[in-house]
Amino acid sequence: MVALSVCLLLTFSALAHGAGFEVVELGGRGLGNAYAGKAAVAEDATTVFFNPAGMTRIPGLQAAFPLDAILPDGKFHNSGSKGVTGAPLTGGDGGDPGQFVLIPSFYVTTPVAEGIHLGLGVNTPYGLRTKYDNGWQGRYHALKSDLKTYNINPCVAYKVDEMISVGFGVNYQRARATLTNAIDFGAIAFGTLGPATAGALGLAPQKNDGEARVTGSDWSWGWNLGVLLELSETTRFGIAYRSKVAHTIRGVGRFTVPAAAAPLTASGAFKNTSATADITLPDQIYVSAYHELDDQWAILADVTWTNWSRFRELRVKFRNPAQPDAFTTENWDDALRYSIGATYKLDAHWTFRVGAA
Repeated sequence: MVALSVCLLLTFSALAHGAGFEVVELGGRGLGNAYAGKAAVAEDATTVFFNPAGMTRIPGLQAAFPLDAILPDGKFHNSGSKGVTGAPLTGGDGGDPGQFVLIPSFYVTTPVAEGIHLGLGVNTPYGLRTKYDNGWQGRYHALKSDLKTYNINPCVAYKVDEMISVGFGVNYQRARATLTNAIDFGAIAFGTLGPATAGALGLAPQKNDGEARVTGSDWSWGWNLGVLLELSETTRFGIAYRSKVAHTIRGVGRFTVPAAAAPLTASGAFKNTSATADITLPDQIYVSAYHELDDQWAILADVTWTNWSRFRELRVKFRNPAQPDAFTTENWDDALRYSIGATYKLDAHWTFRVGAA
């Protein structure tokens, strides 16, 4: 079976909602049910990601090729932000930072022996791309943020008996990030050299902006496992766990310094240098149920816990000892995602799905 889905998400996918920068949209059929029952339904090869134990229900060689289009939408409203001098921050509201992206993924499963199935998934479980207008009020926090992950997930499943199946997989994951923000060199001069010296150099807060850009990437490992419990031909439960993946992004920090602020580089700061940033992508637990009411109707439910409290801060460390760390306090809370759905099979060719999360 080939699954093709296009999802236009009109909710802000930056750092504002409960999903953080998780990409939930990783399968065509599941999308129609808002991913209710994702660890129990085991209808196609996407079960590799959501619960590898479900591969024991997939007959023969099957593959799925979902393609998701994500279009986030966001708005910023300033409520009195001020700069170092106490003056209001200048600039606009940043426009709509949401960036359109296409996210392809691939899954394949096949039986290899009695009760043993192998599978492979390649997808993007986490990602974020936002871009604000130059000169906006929040430019000293962010201009462009771009985080991509590429996850390679081979799995194996074993059918213990008619009721229980288990599955296990490893994840080899690449993370690539680009983070940019403006630097208020006028404010730095105001605070370090004093107002008189800063004024003599022609430096004033919010009048002499430069830019910092950090790019880097990393490969790291994780794992996932799952259990599928089939109480009958019409009722099954699934529970699955995906481990955290700890990345140390290694790359380069580059600085753009306005001419008037050149004296501020005398200490050795604001020079291009290597940089690192630690990002731990959270572990998750899926608990799902699937039940067929009759030959046409089925109901699905799911609860997903995501350990976002691991994300305490985003800190970039520079190898240049004269360049202090750049960090943003995050202090995120864990998230619970609830979803319910229903499926109606009209005939052998048409299935209708509905869900809410």
